[in-house]
Amino acid sequence: MSRRLLVVIVAVAMLFAATFDTNNACSMVYDRTRNTISLAFDNPANGAATLVPGTPAIISNHQCSVRGANSTVIAGTTQLVVTVDIAFNAAFFGAKNTYLYAAEAFSNSGWVTVGTWNVTGGSPTSDSVSPASGSGLSPNFTFTVSDSATDLNIIGMNMLVTAGSPANLANACYLWYNRSASTIGLYANDGVTLNTKGIGSASTLQNSQCAVGFTTMTTSGNSVLFTINLVFKSPAFQGAKTVYLQALEPNTSSGWVARGTWTVP
Repeated sequence: MSRRLLVVIVAVAMLFAATFDTNNACSMVYDRTRNTISLAFDNPANGAATLVPGTPAIISNHQCSVRGANSTVIAGTTQLVVTVDIAFNAAFFGAKNTYLYAAEAFSNSGWVTVGTWNVTGGSPTSDSVSPASGSGLSPNFTFTVSDSATDLNIIGMNMLVTAGSPANLANACYLWYNRSASTIGLYANDGVTLNTKGIGSASTLQNSQCAVGFTTMTTSGNSVLFTINLVFKSPAFQGAKTVYLQALEPNTSSGWVARGTWTVP
């Protein structure tokens, strides 16, 4: 996004929000004296994260991320062009107004509505499960999902180990990782009733097909990697199974994707 401003300007404020409110918004300030771009936290009273344009730094809140590498500032004789590389989070979906504010040493433009933007978020993908095949009663699976814009768009994932199609949710090992709540859930034998526990909790979580052991979550680039230890029940859940994965965002998902096979001995 570029805006042309007089070179005597010492600061530029930029705001993306449904209404003129800097809370829970994508609110930024370019400080010309320091040559920094600041992104306010969800509650601006708590401060802001800062980067220098042209550096590899990335700053984020729950509404957007600003990437320093592709952000630039060019000062001309009568203009200042500020380009900010922004990735909006899917949770910030919907129509937003674009507000702009220019400040000089002794005057300012006031806030001006200069445009609109419809936030659609990125596209979630169910990338892989590792190992992709094998046999055993207590495997450690690592499920990887991604978003085309930012990993912050991923709010969780569904994981399913079952015989046949992903429509077979009953009498399966059907799990839900809720990233927002930091919980792991396992559906009961009926495939409808969900029981959950916090990530890192030692509480028992099991149905007649499997039990949940340790879990961990890491991120890499635009990807979320969720590792889970499953203990399969034999002979109740014996036989060849398909491993399905579904990446979840606030308003969309990848749909079920077959990413592996597993045999319960």
